[in-house]
Amino acid sequence: MILWIASYPRSGNTFLRVVLKTAFGLPSDSLYAEKSDIPGLMREVREGLVPGRSRSDMARSADLCCVKTHDLPGDDDFPAIYVVRDGRDALVSYAHYALEILEGQPAPSDAAFLAMLRTLVSTNLHFGGWARNVDAWQSRKGPTQVIRFEDLIVDPIPVVERAVAGLGIRSQSTASRLPTFAELRKTSPAFFRVGRVGSHRDEMPEELEELFWSRSAGAMRRYGYSPRKREVGGPLVTVVTPSYNQGGFIRETLESVLAQDYPHIEHLVIDGGSTDETAAVVAEYSGRLSWISEPDRGQSDAINKGFRRARGDIVCWLNSDDVLMPLAVSKAVAEFERDADLKAVYGDAYRIDRQGQVIGEFPKAGPPNLWKLVYHSDYISQPTVFLRRRALDEVGYLDESLHWGMDWDLFIRLGKQGRIAYIPQLLASQREYDDTKTASGGFRRFRELVRIMRRHGRRRYPPVFFVYGIDTCFNVVRRCSGFLLPVISRVAQAGLPLWKWFVLHTFARWEGWYADEWATQTAHFLVHRNGDRIRIRGSLPQISERLRGQRLQVSCNGVRLKEFPVAFGDFEEVVALHKSIADELLEITIEAARWFVPSDEGLNDDPRRLAYLLREVA
Repeated sequence: MILWIASYPRSGNTFLRVVLKTAFGLPSDSLYAEKSDIPGLMREVREGLVPGRSRSDMARSADLCCVKTHDLPGDDDFPAIYVVRDGRDALVSYAHYALEILEGQPAPSDAAFLAMLRTLVSTNLHFGGWARNVDAWQSRKGPTQVIRFEDLIVDPIPVVERAVAGLGIRSQSTASRLPTFAELRKTSPAFFRVGRVGSHRDEMPEELEELFWSRSAGAMRRYGYSPRKREVGGPLVTVVTPSYNQGGFIRETLESVLAQDYPHIEHLVIDGGSTDETAAVVAEYSGRLSWISEPDRGQSDAINKGFRRARGDIVCWLNSDDVLMPLAVSKAVAEFERDADLKAVYGDAYRIDRQGQVIGEFPKAGPPNLWKLVYHSDYISQPTVFLRRRALDEVGYLDESLHWGMDWDLFIRLGKQGRIAYIPQLLASQREYDDTKTASGGFRRFRELVRIMRRHGRRRYPPVFFVYGIDTCFNVVRRCSGFLLPVISRVAQAGLPLWKWFVLHTFARWEGWYADEWATQTAHFLVHRNGDRIRIRGSLPQISERLRGQRLQVSCNGVRLKEFPVAFGDFEEVVALHKSIADELLEITIEAARWFVPSDEGLNDDPRRLAYLLREVA
């Protein structure tokens, strides 16, 4: 019978084999050719094996045959001891081993090491990837005892005795003393490289650690590994998670909050009386979050319950099928600490599917643009938003009459009241699948969004009306394709995506100001009144002769105010408001006389019409 001695590479597998042979008299074979740098050690751990036996011979044998493997488990039900090591340490060690031993580079460059480490962190190419390897062995059908490398190197004999006994194997230690990991490192330094717990802190960049946690948080948490916590003070942050029958997703949500490096987090799960496995999943996290489960009046009501219970100076809500990226809370707190007047911050987000796999990124949100938010689209990804509690108290909580656009409505109210900031980093992952409220809301959702756009804006049919209208038609046809006549279904499904592309690309230019600060020939803005003047600051790059002789015309709330020339270089213009304009919220339009298209002039492949760089309208 085979006893698998399994692990992801560089996780202590060979040290376990030394313990099994030295202390328990159990030799072991390997699925791989043993490395020539440790021939004496390998002879020792193999001593006592029947030479020439195949794997099938070992499987049929009545004797216990220990076999080392790093591969993903097969369908057999042989017992296994699996060694798990902090994935960050394992990957750093394996990156060194792969370059220095497998590829024969005794002194690889920093660039080569980081490239190898990035490959190991971001892909599943090597033995299925760390998290997948760990999860697959833990969930296999055969009996498996998992031991932690960090425990093994401290007190190996009791750790292995418990694992062997847990598999029902009768074997007792006969050794009075074992070689320590440090002693093995002296005799075979290339193989037993470091073995130090936490060695990744010196070699894994923060950006790669963040990526690793986004892919492996569940497996890491399951075996007691935690992200580095910042040993700092700071405000309490409350995360509110509304939940109703999302038991299949909520574990990932909870794990993503626990994986944050910021130490001052209060997590409130507000459940609407779920009837699935939600309660059982949340119960596993008892003591690390607060949970109530009772009937509510919908998602907005549940979130507001959480806001009322929140003790944090900063609050956010994270739906029970979305996840935070590692370091998201720290980044939000840092932004608030830089600017005491900020009402809210937001960032960018991944799109993930039902299985949690990344399927892309949402378009970059870009700097705050109230005109775009009111008239073009809700371009802010909700799970990336963090709110200052006092700002929330000032503008009011979520409108509980809204079921689809309550976040959009709140963001507009916050934007009208004061300053919000954009963090140009990925802060969350938002799940997309057919059963989400957004995808299944249909024309009821569209009617609610129309009500919001007309509540906050002066236009009856702004671009957002058409953007959300065509998106609604697209979702309805896609969901109802099985009920339509085949010809109608095929025509609709072929034509609607083209129409959706046309509408989105046409109206994408309507706000006229891009995230890279370029403005088109017509740009729109909504700004708060600050006295009786408007300040416009920007630059006209000498990049195309088509821009020579540029002139800008400024209007506010439909009243033409001023036209002025712009020369190449930086410019700043102060425009007086007309005495007839008494509004506190100003809708400003800037029209340019000249523009150019970079792709037409062979500069690059940019197809936009660009007129000037705009830095500020205030």
